[in-house]
Amino acid sequence: IAAGWGFATIDPASIQADNGAGITRGIIGLVNKGQPRKPEDWGALRAWAWGAGQGLDYLQTDSAVDGKHIGIEGVSRYGKAALWAGASDPRFALVVSNDSGEGGAKLYRRNLGESIRVMNTYWFAPRFKSFASREQALPVDAHELIALIAPRPVYVATATEDLWGDPKGEFL
Repeated sequence: IAAGWGFATIDPASIQADNGAGITRGIIGLVNKGQPRKPEDWGALRAWAWGAGQGLDYLQTDSAVDGKHIGIEGVSRYGKAALWAGASDPRFALVVSNDSGEGGAKLYRRNLGESIRVMNTYWFAPRFKSFASREQALPVDAHELIALIAPRPVYVATATEDLWGDPKGEFL
């Protein structure tokens, strides 16, 4: 604190539940008025990224916080959400993602480790699941998500033994 550093945390479940049963509640349920999602509607990862932006809104009102030097970080599913937050909100000055795997920094078309087929359907737009076992048909890949953060700093790391997260796929 004396050096000017601070840390804030947010509970993603306070924004959107991390389960399929909660998809008609939380911010998604509020926006959809409790109705099921349409194929292109957002999933929990985008909801968490939106919520992080709301937290950033608050931090920027605090005179003790340098609102131009706020980063976001997350691990696993929250590493995915951190990348989505950084890609969708240019106010995040730095993005750190650890072990984000598929749907995060890992290339979809690599077909190793975590895959669309085994991922939770509520993390993404419902239409995304239609690419399960046909990742080659995706019109985008993870490097383009990371490119949306540029030219701001982004740090991606995965444990070398995390075959589910596929460290080589994240490096590529």
